[in-house]
Amino acid sequence: VDEESARIIFDNLDVTPTGDHVKDGSKAVYDAFAECIAKMDGINCEDIGIISEYDFCSMSTPSLSSGYKFSTDLTQQLNIALDIRDMRFSMNVTTARDIYLNGRNSRYSSSSDLRTLSDFSVLGVEE
Repeated sequence: VDEESARIIFDNLDVTPTGDHVKDGSKAVYDAFAECIAKMDGINCEDIGIISEYDFCSMSTPSLSSGYKFSTDLTQQLNIALDIRDMRFSMNVTTARDIYLNGRNSRYSSSSDLRTLSDFSVLGVEE
């Protein structure tokens, strides 16, 4: 949609251990996302949710006083981040791999089945 915005987002969301995270600041990333969203046909900003300090719908930036507000309960989806944490702090590769393949903290809604990071993988991992 917007090559310059894509570059800003990519450069600032570097999650490698040695990366310079959000090097241009959250406002630059917000502006880049806002620019892209404005150019997308059929995107309803209210479907994205609201980061109260950066409201994509009003394109305003009020004070940084509160967090993200979702329109639905995403607790289980967000719990996948706990799997990443647990992998990072696991004591060995075997435990980390088990968490990646089998999940630990995030359940699919209306199910006892665990969501796994490997579910998101494009290539997958052969067991």
